[in-house]
Amino acid sequence: MHYLGESSFNLDELYLLCVRFIREKEGKAFHLSYQDRLQLAAHCKQVAHGPYKSDASPGVGWLDVVGSDRKATWQSLGDLSRERAQEKFVEILDRACPLLAPYLEAHLNEKRDRENKIKEEAEAKEREIQRQKQQEQEQMQQQQRKQAEAAAKQNLANQKTNSVSGPVTNRDDSRRHQQEAQIRAALNQQTAVQFRQYAAEQHPDDAYKQAELIAQLQEQHFQQYMTQVYQQQLKIQQEEEQAKLLQQQPKQSQQNSTNESATVEAAAAEDFNQQLQQQLQQDGDDEAEAGQKFFRPACGRETMRPNLRKRFCATAGTAALRLALPDKPAPVLTNGNAATSKVSPELQPQSPSGEAATTNSLMTAPSMWCDKQLTAAQFKAKLAADSDARLKIGPGEVVTVRVPTHEEGSCIVWEFATDHYDIGFGVYFEWTVSPSDRVTAVDEIIPVFRRDCHEEVYCGSHQYPGRGVYLLKFDNSYSLWRSKWLYYRVYYTK
Repeated sequence: MHYLGESSFNLDELYLLCVRFIREKEGKAFHLSYQDRLQLAAHCKQVAHGPYKSDASPGVGWLDVVGSDRKATWQSLGDLSRERAQEKFVEILDRACPLLAPYLEAHLNEKRDRENKIKEEAEAKEREIQRQKQQEQEQMQQQQRKQAEAAAKQNLANQKTNSVSGPVTNRDDSRRHQQEAQIRAALNQQTAVQFRQYAAEQHPDDAYKQAELIAQLQEQHFQQYMTQVYQQQLKIQQEEEQAKLLQQQPKQSQQNSTNESATVEAAAAEDFNQQLQQQLQQDGDDEAEAGQKFFRPACGRETMRPNLRKRFCATAGTAALRLALPDKPAPVLTNGNAATSKVSPELQPQSPSGEAATTNSLMTAPSMWCDKQLTAAQFKAKLAADSDARLKIGPGEVVTVRVPTHEEGSCIVWEFATDHYDIGFGVYFEWTVSPSDRVTAVDEIIPVFRRDCHEEVYCGSHQYPGRGVYLLKFDNSYSLWRSKWLYYRVYYTK
């Protein structure tokens, strides 16, 4: 009976758990013998009805052997108390079924976890209340301190004015006493608890001496505070007088003009740096906005053929892939297959004619739209049977689909959708390098942003800027636990 106690179950809880255990597990996880059944039934009757009574038990027929045995077993318990009957019930079940112990242990752990959680919540609530009270007390003390300082400064200013103007009038004297009383009240309220505790420790049994000591401490505190305020005010006045004397000297005037010139130059340099940073930020924002604009498609789909893809993955946190071509001619479609390329470590813009040029001047704005006539479910159903049109993007991956420009085309078109969740999408263009050059360049056409392609079919097109490879990036790096299924088609047209 080690499950009874303050940290375990009480007797009623333990008995009810055992009854519940028999109802749920008997005949499935274990089987009781006939004698154990009789004993458990008799003790259960003893707990529910007390000692055997003929009116509490229905009549037993001549041929009801089981009923007669149960009646005899119940009568054999005599005047056994309810608590003792519960204990015997648990002991018999524990001896007959070894599975009871782990069952009770699991429920005991659950009960302790629940009690610990309730206790932790109560402690956290109590700590929060204490923290709020402490904050309120600190705010009140700070406000009182500010009021005392303001009153002291006002009192000092009034004293200075009175010393210059002549004898103090009754009205000014009354105001000064009123301000002094306000300062004393604020200081006394701030130190009331500390002084009261100190006086109680010094004179525990004498209330008169306690009050006298508190008054002395309050007066000393007031005088120290006023002395400190006067010293601060005097220091400020001395600094102001020294500044005035220095301003009257010619040397100081020349030095001040030099410092002002240096300050103006520094301010001008700071303004120039800020304007430069704003211009760079504006240029970056303009490029991002140009990549996110939506237009109607600028090309038809009469002669469209899908290109094959090549997949490159990167783990979460990896920067966007930049892939370059090797020192060989540009890849083209051969019998429906796309030629692959290797990674180059350097970047250099290259025009379609093979000469170095500014790539941004050759780029046109892309077009992006959502297909309203075709739902995402219909689009995915069409591509479900085509394994080349389906792609699984794992958690934290960035997949790049490489699509070379085609000699017979002048425009690329893409369509894609996903299952259940959104995904990041962007388009880049990798310029083709001639055999005499060493490096390639990658231009951003559409920056990578998360698209709600699980709700609509996202489409887009872009006019070829020259020979190269389009990089369609599908970014799942922000999702560390969930993979995405991508359905897509890529075409070229004139």
